[in-house]
Amino acid sequence: MNTIEYSHTSMDYLINGIPLLSHLKRHEAVVPESYIPALLSQPLTSERLNNNSAPDLIDDHIAIYLCSHCGDYDGTPIGLKVKMDDNTVTWYEIGYYSDYDEGVNHPFNKVREYTFTKENYNEFIIEVKVHEPT
Repeated sequence: MNTIEYSHTSMDYLINGIPLLSHLKRHEAVVPESYIPALLSQPLTSERLNNNSAPDLIDDHIAIYLCSHCGDYDGTPIGLKVKMDDNTVTWYEIGYYSDYDEGVNHPFNKVREYTFTKENYNEFIIEVKVHEPT
């Protein structure tokens, strides 16, 4: 089981205590400086991540990172799907969307999925709501 939290210091999602962008840089060649967490610029990110609002990307994916220059969906936003059951929450089909292949998700090869306890995830959702724009 993985753990998730949000770091005010690194302004990133922490998976097992490590910034997610660090995982993506190491395993998927993502350039961290090109991204900001979607929750910093897009209202309803926490609601989307909690399956309480419609996804904002094609094919039921939810943006977790957006362009660091404009805070919007330009470039290659990074998204995922969320699956919930009584005890766990899983982030899966993690990948990016390209402006060149409109509407096509490109799943990552190594960073594919994380599963969290429902209790840990609920604490994370409460934390990220604090950072969303209103």
